[in-house]
Amino acid sequence: MERNPQAPLARVIAFAIEVWSDTERASHWLSRPHPLLDGRTPLSVATTEAGAQQVEAILGRLQHGSAV
Repeated sequence: MERNPQAPLARVIAFAIEVWSDTERASHWLSRPHPLLDGRTPLSVATTEAGAQQVEAILGRLQHGSAV
C-alpha cells in the first residue's frame, strides 16, 4: 500500500492549528523560519516523515508551555 506523501504535512498543519487555536496564527508560525529548524520554515521541513516529527516535537513543547 502506498502512503500518502501529504500525510505528514497535513498532520503538522492540524497540530499547529490545535496548538495555536487559530488558523491564521498557525499559518503564520508554519511559514516563518525557525531557529530549531536551522532557519527553515516548519512547512518546508514537514514534507517528510522525519521532518514532520521534528516540527511536531517543537509544537508539542509549545503546547505544554515550553519556550522555543
